[in-house]
Amino acid sequence: MEELLSELLSDLSVIAKDHGEVNDSDVEEAMSRTIFDGYFKPAADFSLPETFHMYSGEGDTLVRTALMRFIDRARPLAESSGMGFQKRLASFQNLSVTVGDAEESYNDFFRYFSPDNYDDFGNPK
Repeated sequence: MEELLSELLSDLSVIAKDHGEVNDSDVEEAMSRTIFDGYFKPAADFSLPETFHMYSGEGDTLVRTALMRFIDRARPLAESSGMGFQKRLASFQNLSVTVGDAEESYNDFFRYFSPDNYDDFGNPK
């Protein structure tokens, strides 16, 4: 899972070079909600949103593609490994996985979800 997270962070880091808004709070919130519904606690009717509040259609497409690539690979791996909500959350919120000279982590692009706020199935406590 660390390799998949590293690839996602690398993709987002590259996107940020031409689309700095990837670090804006609206984009961060949209990406975080997508990871929550697509990976942490997969919704039965999950589909990636068309927009992530980037400044251009190109930016939205790049972010959408990066997230889709991660979810399409990480979700089946987590399912086959028997990873529940808490393990998926921990695997994603892994600060030891960093990319680039700035050592960017998930926290540079996504919101933090406190594990204490959710039960083992991802339901709010």
